[in-house]
Amino acid sequence: MSTTVKVNTYSHSVTHVTDNILSGLKRIILLSGLSLDKLTSDWKVLEAGIGKWLETRHLNTVTLEIYTGTSSLVGRWDFDISYTYTTGDDGDLWADVDAIKFAIKKAGAIPSTCIYRVIANTKDGRPDVNGWSSTQYLSTDGFTKRPIGTTIGATHLGAGTSYWSK
Repeated sequence: MSTTVKVNTYSHSVTHVTDNILSGLKRIILLSGLSLDKLTSDWKVLEAGIGKWLETRHLNTVTLEIYTGTSSLVGRWDFDISYTYTTGDDGDLWADVDAIKFAIKKAGAIPSTCIYRVIANTKDGRPDVNGWSSTQYLSTDGFTKRPIGTTIGATHLGAGTSYWSK
């Protein structure tokens, strides 16, 4: 008699990448000196949308926009999703927390009076998720995108992080 075990590694990858994107957002907000209240109150909605759209492969980018009350962009962070990323080993899950911490220092100080929002850029045909609505990105005119590299990895799924600064 033989026994066969099959594990759905993609499901584990979705959970890992979702958790680490949210943890990355939390780290960026906290270390930038901003309040976590909005992120905390939106956590379940963010988790539902990011997880669902990773699962269906509709998610392109998760963006954190930091701006003033007049909607002037102060900073931006992007987590770009790769559905072709491979760790080279089934079940390998990792996140480079130090790379994000280092980039936060390089990005510079953010006034504590700033506010933020999380935007998910998705492919056409994505399923709707309660709590999410359409919006437009704030202008990045005068900003430069600075890639950090791949900061979250899992079998067949990864996220590259970058930040925008003046």
